[in-house]
Amino acid sequence: MDQAIPRGPGGPSGSAPRKKKKKFSILGFIGKIFLVLFTLCVIGVLTLGMFAKLFMTYINTNLIPSLGEITIEEMTMSLASTIYYEDANGQQQVLRTLHTSESNRELIKYSDLPDCLVKAMVAIEDHRFWEHKGVDWYGTARAMLSSATGGNTQGGSTITQQLVRNMTGDTEVTVKRKFREICRALDFDAKNSKEDILTLYLNYVYFGHGFSGIQTAAKGYFGKDVSELDLAESACIVGITNYPSLYDPLWDTEFVQDDGTVKTPRDFNKQRQETILDRMLELGIIDEATCKAAKAEKLLFTDTDEYKAIHGLEPEVEEEDPDEEAADGKFNSWFVDQVIEEAIDLIAEARGVSRKEATTLLYRAGYHIYTTVDLDMQEIVDSVYLDASNFDYPSKKGTPLASAITVVDPYTGDVKAVAGGVGANSRIRADLEKACKASGDKLFLPPLSLCGDNGAMVGSQGYYEYLAGHLAGSDLNAYATRDVGRG
Repeated sequence: MDQAIPRGPGGPSGSAPRKKKKKFSILGFIGKIFLVLFTLCVIGVLTLGMFAKLFMTYINTNLIPSLGEITIEEMTMSLASTIYYEDANGQQQVLRTLHTSESNRELIKYSDLPDCLVKAMVAIEDHRFWEHKGVDWYGTARAMLSSATGGNTQGGSTITQQLVRNMTGDTEVTVKRKFREICRALDFDAKNSKEDILTLYLNYVYFGHGFSGIQTAAKGYFGKDVSELDLAESACIVGITNYPSLYDPLWDTEFVQDDGTVKTPRDFNKQRQETILDRMLELGIIDEATCKAAKAEKLLFTDTDEYKAIHGLEPEVEEEDPDEEAADGKFNSWFVDQVIEEAIDLIAEARGVSRKEATTLLYRAGYHIYTTVDLDMQEIVDSVYLDASNFDYPSKKGTPLASAITVVDPYTGDVKAVAGGVGANSRIRADLEKACKASGDKLFLPPLSLCGDNGAMVGSQGYYEYLAGHLAGSDLNAYATRDVGRG
């Protein structure tokens, strides 16, 4: 009996069944692409990590050692030397500082810095300073991207990078130099505390107007110790480092703007100060009320009449050039010049160097020099010798009368006052040598020498008595001994 041949769903027996078409899934396609990309990213990250590890190993074992280690101990900064006098209360006071444009600084410790100053500096210069390891990679990448796209030039250097750049003097504008700087900053940060790095930076950096280091700047701009600076003053000084000549609030000059208005460096400094305060507000370091109060605070600079009135200072007739050798005391006399001469001799003898090298040390090595000057007496001598009419006794040939004087305590041998010539001491040391004769370790100065033609000595008893009267009744003969020891 014949059996019926079953038919499959696709037709007669033996024919291939029809395949069911799969539906296209967009989500599945995206998933596969994501999986491929994720795999490639993982491989890339692992590869970059491996190369980064090899690269950092090369830097630490080969490159950094070849650059030479930078240590705080080996870091030397030029320091001003200070000349002191003893006041009526027996206290030593500053008579004058001796420095170059690079050595006008006083060193401070981290504990001397007010918190507001530290926060202001970090906020504007390197707000991730306490977190990074010497290099702010976000800032570096941003600066590189900005430069590559033709945007504004942005500073990607951290405080540590700026410090090592200044310490090494490596400032050429090349990619190779930047790479060296990064490597040195990473190494320096790893071997020093953040507090030491910031302190060294603030001691080193230039704050305009001839002030190197934060302590000198605080005294120069506000007449106070750095520890006494408040928030408004701190933001003012911190802002100067970005552009010292433009933001120097003591620089007396004017800049005409494109719109015809006139601005001074003090105006620009105020703008910079407010920018720093706004940045501190943005970072949550200060609140809005503190920011507004600091902006509204009147800054009392040392060149203002109000500051001088408060501190009993007389207005200056002429402002000194900040790049010139500066004097901090009231008197800038012949006495100080002789102290400088003797100090150079003593340093040369003690260090076994030439006078030229000793002079460099005097202006850069931070010496403290204590003198015997009597400022009241020196002021009297200066007032007489600066008035040329007191010496209106020309020779027959019309040669002006020259004179010099030394006032000495007969009981101690201390030199109290000196004048090496008539008029302002524009050529101090050269003129002083004419009135002096070397005598071993002592200096010979005639008590009252009036030099006529050809150096001949002439006398003037009347003028001698005139001087005695101006010395408040003191016996001029008693002070004017001929032996002057090393005070």
